[in-house]
Amino acid sequence: SILHIVQLQVQNAGQNDYNICDDLDTIELDVEVGEECVFIRNGVEQSCDLSGDSCIVPKRGGLSYFEIRASNPSAYPTDAPIASPSAKPSPAPVAPTPAPIDPTSAPIAPTPAPIVTATEAPVDPTSAPVAPTPAPAPSGTPKIKIEKTVHLGSLHSCFKGQELEYGFHGTVVTYCYEISNIGDVPLNVRLTDGPVGTDETAPEILAPGAKVFMRKESSITADLSSPGVAIGTPTDGRDDVIDEDPAGVALVPDKPVCIPGGDDAPAPKIEE
Repeated sequence: SILHIVQLQVQNAGQNDYNICDDLDTIELDVEVGEECVFIRNGVEQSCDLSGDSCIVPKRGGLSYFEIRASNPSAYPTDAPIASPSAKPSPAPVAPTPAPIDPTSAPIAPTPAPIVTATEAPVDPTSAPVAPTPAPAPSGTPKIKIEKTVHLGSLHSCFKGQELEYGFHGTVVTYCYEISNIGDVPLNVRLTDGPVGTDETAPEILAPGAKVFMRKESSITADLSSPGVAIGTPTDGRDDVIDEDPAGVALVPDKPVCIPGGDDAPAPKIEE
C-alpha cells in the first residue's frame, strides 16, 4: 500500500526525516541502493527489516519517527535536493533528431544584402551653364574737377589767380591748383604738372562736395603753359577719374636804356 508521510527536515547530508500520520499496522518504504532505513522506538534507534528493496517497520507503541538515510553520507553533496521516497526521477528530455545532410548537395550561400548606390541627377548637355550671380554694382558716380591759376610773387595760401601772368626773367610766381570732388564717391587725389615739377598726393581723402588747394612755387625763365592734372581714385575700387586745366606765364624781355641821339648823333654846337 501507499504510505502517507510528511517530510519533516533535513538533519545532514543524505538524511530525510518523516513523520507517520496514518494508522497502518506496518510501514513499508522503498529503499534504494546505498540507503538504509532506521526508526526510533521508545528513544532507541533500530534498523528495520529489509524485504528486497523495501523497509518494513512494524507500527507499535513508542514509534516516534523513522528515516531513510544514506549508508555512506559523504557520497551525497550537502546541497543535494531532497526528494520524496515515492518520487520517481523524471526522464531526461529527448533532443529532436536533426534532418540528415545530403553530402552531395551544394552548400547554400547566405543571401547578400542589397547594395544601395547614390545616383546623381542626369545633366542635360543642351542646357546653358548657370552663371554665378554678379556682385551688386557700386552706387554713385565719381567725378573730379581742377582749376589751375598763377600769381606773381610767393603765396603761403592759395586762391584763384590768372590764367596767364607776365614777368621778367627770374620773377617768382606761385601756381595754385583748386581740386573739387563734384561726384558722390570719396576720392584719393593725386596732382601732377610735369613742366612745373609738381607730383604730389592730397593729405586726406576728398569727400563728395569738398575741395582742396595745392600750390607750387617757381620762377619765370621762359614762356610756359602746361596743364595741371588731377587724378581721383574712388575708395570703392572703381577706375580713376581725371581732369586737367592749363595756365602759364610769359617772359617779358629786358628793355634797353634809350640815350637821345645815340653814338651817331652830331656833337652839339657851342656858340661863342
